[in-house]
Amino acid sequence: AAAEAAAAADEEGDEEGGAPLRKLAAFLVACGGQAGLVDGWTTTQGSRVSGVTAGTSDLYYLSPLGARFRSRREVARHFALDDEAGLAALKAAAEARVASRRADVEARKGARRAADESRQRRREAARGFTPPARADHSALPPPVLDTALGRPEKSLPPPPPLDELPPP
Repeated sequence: AAAEAAAAADEEGDEEGGAPLRKLAAFLVACGGQAGLVDGWTTTQGSRVSGVTAGTSDLYYLSPLGARFRSRREVARHFALDDEAGLAALKAAAEARVASRRADVEARKGARRAADESRQRRREAARGFTPPARADHSALPPPVLDTALGRPEKSLPPPPPLDELPPP
């Protein structure tokens, strides 16, 4: 449920800090809380002005009482919720999205490969080309294995007799 709420929050627009608060509500639900816990809360953006990370933008969650929190985990701890459960739910949702994207990419690759093969066969047929038939190797005996090495024997010529070798 929390993953679906976070996904819905990703898809919706950001009006008056709405998307970050919807994501926070989904995180609190995943931690065992209720989405209504963030009613009256707001968000603010702050930019760092000095140091190595100057110019970086930070998002802060502001409670109705004026308390400022730097992360969803801090908010969950404020409400004494299990932030580890929320992280596990977010991680599972992210892994599911990655797996889905991978499956989509593989499906597109397979479709592209099939289309390329079909196009190649049509071109060859238009030119009058017929590919050679593949040999049926099922009638061949299995390869002889070298029992000491566990690999097929190589047919090498026998070494020449020692008396026929050139002098060193």
